[in-house]
Amino acid sequence: MKCLLCQHACQLFNQNPFGHFWSCPHCRAICRDPKEFLSQQAERHRYLLHQNALDNPGYQQYFVSIIDQAISPFFSLGRDSLGLDYGSGPQPVLAQVMDKYYQQKVVNFDPYFATDTSLLKDQAYQLISCIEVAEHFHLPASEFRQLHRLLSPKGILCLCTHFAPQERKDFEQWWYMHDPSHVIFYALPTFTYIAKQFGFKILATDSKSWITLKKIA
Repeated sequence: MKCLLCQHACQLFNQNPFGHFWSCPHCRAICRDPKEFLSQQAERHRYLLHQNALDNPGYQQYFVSIIDQAISPFFSLGRDSLGLDYGSGPQPVLAQVMDKYYQQKVVNFDPYFATDTSLLKDQAYQLISCIEVAEHFHLPASEFRQLHRLLSPKGILCLCTHFAPQERKDFEQWWYMHDPSHVIFYALPTFTYIAKQFGFKILATDSKSWITLKKIA
């Protein structure tokens, strides 16, 4: 099969009860076989099972941790800018946390739960968060082009997704690929490719679960 991100030929990387996974030697992404993708109805149902509620203190604290590590060191949070939570899910938890603790206005877009496409305007946002979303991208190249388009010049993109193990034995034990809605997994070389291909600069990453990019072109 071809890589979901860069369209280069992939090699079968791992086959297990959770699916068939293909590795791209060019961008180092690992992709689920498209034949195993969930339907839109099944995918939406899967998202509704997540415990990502406004009244979940642990989930709110998760966002505070992300903001403090991956956003606030690189972006001046406050009322003078507008953020977008891209793939916000059933409830706008990040927007609430941003408003309550950081006085940052954030609007929400989600293809299932917050579908106002009028928000998808060119260069409308100084900050975009994409939290536990990029692993769901069926058409990742199109999504990253859109994220670049939505950002204003020098805007910040914060991505949170668990980086894929590159060794087969480690991947076989990796819980993140058990979720059938997770279809593409990234490594640091994958994000290096994304930055170069789509006009970003890598500002920082923990090389485990988050990376912060800046629009440069």
